[in-house]
Amino acid sequence: MNKITHFKERYTIKSWAINEAVMGFEIYEIADTHQNGKFLYGCSLYDINGVSETNAFMAGSIRFDGCCNFHFPESQEEKCMIHFCGKSVFNEFNELTNKLYDLAIEYMPDHEGLLEE
Repeated sequence: MNKITHFKERYTIKSWAINEAVMGFEIYEIADTHQNGKFLYGCSLYDINGVSETNAFMAGSIRFDGCCNFHFPESQEEKCMIHFCGKSVFNEFNELTNKLYDLAIEYMPDHEGLLEE
């Protein structure tokens, strides 16, 4: 079952248990909020239940031992760059990745020690 988490009014995180030892996630960047309360992701309007119909800017998984993989679904190249416009945006991205680990602990509480390392 998917869990939807809003983070910093800029991101929506969709997470789920792949199995008892791995959490999967997709991250969507909110471009704007429409007057009817729906979020604008990229250039398309979706409500929160339709978030899977748009492209995540980042996806991946976190294992019970703390290992994490990121990939960027929209990148058509094997090598991909992530760009930050300044230290504050980089720090926000760091907070976002920390939030992913908090969510992983919710899915795998027996492995909290390894996930906190």
